[in-house]
Amino acid sequence: MTQPSTTAPRRPCARLTARATALVLVGAFVLGGTGSATAHAATAAHAATAARAGLSVPAGTAAPAGSVGVPAAARLESPATAAATWAASRLTDGSHASGDHGLTADLVLAFASTSTGGRTVAAAGDWLEEGAEEYISRGVSGDVNAGATAKLALVAGVDRANRDAEDFGGVDLLATLRARLQDDGRFTDDTVSGDRSNQFTQSLAVLALVRAGEAPVRAVDFLADTRCADGGYPLSLGSDPDRCTADVDSTGMAVQALLAAGRTADATPALDWLESRQHDSGGFDYAGTGATAANSNSTALAVQALSAGGRTAAADIGVGWLHGVQLGCDAPEDERGAVGYLEPVVDGAALRATAQVVPALAGRALGDIDNADTVPELAEITCLPAAAAPSVPTAPRNGPTDR
Repeated sequence: MTQPSTTAPRRPCARLTARATALVLVGAFVLGGTGSATAHAATAAHAATAARAGLSVPAGTAAPAGSVGVPAAARLESPATAAATWAASRLTDGSHASGDHGLTADLVLAFASTSTGGRTVAAAGDWLEEGAEEYISRGVSGDVNAGATAKLALVAGVDRANRDAEDFGGVDLLATLRARLQDDGRFTDDTVSGDRSNQFTQSLAVLALVRAGEAPVRAVDFLADTRCADGGYPLSLGSDPDRCTADVDSTGMAVQALLAAGRTADATPALDWLESRQHDSGGFDYAGTGATAANSNSTALAVQALSAGGRTAAADIGVGWLHGVQLGCDAPEDERGAVGYLEPVVDGAALRATAQVVPALAGRALGDIDNADTVPELAEITCLPAAAAPSVPTAPRNGPTDR
């Protein structure tokens, strides 16, 4: 859940370019990335390249083009911990994602979801505490960004044995967040540039306050009431209800928050909506229309929601798609475990995509991640023969196809 700002994420274009990747890293709120040909087609192309090179492509982990030197049967023993370990290798000074507070917070949640990398979680948490005021205010004295506050509060709650949400870098995150709760139940920003809060803000705030004890009923009611007529949830909270447009990312976040708050009945229509929007390949595109390629960020949020909601078959097929965009044992050693946005490639969007995907691979919803039993070290990236690893469901589904 990479969320450095409250602007809506850019969605796939016709081809992935260095310029588009840079825009992703600067402008995404929770999700990032931009697109090229469909992930389904790209994965097939990589598989064909590997086959021509005499390498097999294990089910669930696609081999990137040009990979050599690894036995064809090898595959990642643990895709989730491998992704976490690769992501940690990309941190600056072992503690932050090139100064990006939102992405660093997402990585803390990712590491904790695998119960590995406790020392890295501690270092990243210290860095986040040092910059808490800067992240919340975006450098403007007196400004309060509710989404940033909520994300830090969630991080503090996940690592509650070592962090205090009421004194996080000198900031009382819970009091600050509750102060942004309006009478109608919406959490809003208080900034000179205006209110840019959205569904991610609301969902993160509910998740953080549930973790801290209990979310105000009116906040959960407001979240539930933003549902569109078709069952999904929109990004914008201020749009005309008659023109409500749901998307996969916002729906995935809202479902996780509602389930964490014990509102299963309110989450059920959204779970139905997500299942209806799943591509035949198992992946999801941002809009849920099937008109664009499936991407790893949208798929991860959908998988977390589906898994938390007991939609195991759909979640498992989604995990299988995620395995297909992860670099496996046929990749160079320093790229193994990384997850691409649309295809298995390490580029400027890979760290953000990997951070989003790790909890989904680990089978942990945002409301369930806990750092209490995390071991200090990161896991070693280990390759096993394909026969030693579990198979990944790949059954076709009734939903949008990859195009």
